[in-house]
Amino acid sequence: MTIAESITVQEALASSPWAGQPRPTTAQGWLDRAADVAAILATDAVERDRAQAVPAAEVQLLKDSGLTTLLGPVEHGGAGLTWETAYLVIREIASGDGSIGQLIGYHYLWAWAVRLVGTPDQVAAVEELYTTQNLFFGGAVNPRDHDLSIRDEGDEIVYNGRKSFSTGSKVSDLTVLEGILEGTDQHIFAIVPSQQEGIAFHDDWDNLGQRLTESGGVTITDVRVPWAAAAGYVDKEFAPFEPLHYATLNLPTIQLVFASFYLGIAEGALKTATAYTRDHTRAWPYGGDDKEQARDEWYLLEGYGR
Repeated sequence: MTIAESITVQEALASSPWAGQPRPTTAQGWLDRAADVAAILATDAVERDRAQAVPAAEVQLLKDSGLTTLLGPVEHGGAGLTWETAYLVIREIASGDGSIGQLIGYHYLWAWAVRLVGTPDQVAAVEELYTTQNLFFGGAVNPRDHDLSIRDEGDEIVYNGRKSFSTGSKVSDLTVLEGILEGTDQHIFAIVPSQQEGIAFHDDWDNLGQRLTESGGVTITDVRVPWAAAAGYVDKEFAPFEPLHYATLNLPTIQLVFASFYLGIAEGALKTATAYTRDHTRAWPYGGDDKEQARDEWYLLEGYGR
């Protein structure tokens, strides 16, 4: 599909631009789909950023486009693509709206994270769940705060604590939690439903930039998880899918998510500046080499070309 004219996020949701369209079958097809989404987001990005409303509509747009299942298994309806394509999608989406580029980047990260420490059965179950139901991920995990505390209560573990950042969780279906089991040094990850009584969002994200990432604080109170859902644990013993050296991929994966949406934001800014220069900037009349149009001025061409 090609976006023939500029439409807003709400107009796109109402018109369902991808309804009846075949899903892309190649990496380039998905990048073209991401470009369509970015064009929609760019149409009213400034207005939405100023309003600072919870970006539920934007996340629904990502879901409707199919981009949320980019890394999901083909057998469950996903695209089955790799991080190479995912990073390019993040970059493209961020060129239209930096906040939404960050949100989809974090979604990809947390949807994939079960592969870091999960058992084979857990990996298969999580990937089937989020792909078939088109669920969106957030995460209440960051190194700036103390870890959540975890109590062992028989067949369940119970999370409690507070995190000052929880990017995307308020607009997500699933949230990744991480904490330390009381009396041990064991870190345990688990995936839980985001909308539940034990998860309270503080709505305190008031930042300069990335205003729609819903990165505010969250309090976790008695969130219960079956031991069977503790990532990498079998009968309360750690038995991960891969040797722990595989988990060292986590850091570069996260940093490349950041690099991708930073690059996308820069590209979007350059694109917007170029359009403004073409349409609005006036030529300087006192330079001795007068031009009829500002876009022909040498210093503009030197700065960012045509």
